[in-house]
Amino acid sequence: MAAIDALAKLLADEIKSPTKHAVYAESLIGSIIAGLLNIPTEREERAGGRLTQAQINKLVSHIDALGDYRMSVADMAAVVGLSESWFASVFKQTMGITPLQWQLAKRVELTKKLLGESDLPVASIAAQLGFADQAHLTKVFRQIVGETPAAWRRMRQFRQS
Repeated sequence: MAAIDALAKLLADEIKSPTKHAVYAESLIGSIIAGLLNIPTEREERAGGRLTQAQINKLVSHIDALGDYRMSVADMAAVVGLSESWFASVFKQTMGITPLQWQLAKRVELTKKLLGESDLPVASIAAQLGFADQAHLTKVFRQIVGETPAAWRRMRQFRQS
């Protein structure tokens, strides 16, 4: 805060009796604002960078609006206004998984919803959610949930009856 106070005194003196070009006062104002905003340096961002809740909400809303849940990392980064490499890094730091793993998990959650609320065949659900085929959905579902979609559906139906 001492630096901001010093800048404010310089600005007040310059406004009282101008001795320099107007750019000088403007640069003092910019420096004061930057100091008040406490904008971290790039190195500080990289050391502990995380996505803000607002960025996460914006990304989730964008993906939900698409319905298909298939975006490249570059597209996801553009939604929140970050470079692709920086986004991938802070996303993993924030969420604990890569952006693509996160997207797959969201698609599996939607698969569970469709399995529980409809009688659609697993192959139809796979096609609807953009999986290459039923085998691809089954492989991903098993990795995340621990069982196949068909077994998950049977167990859920058994519990409800």
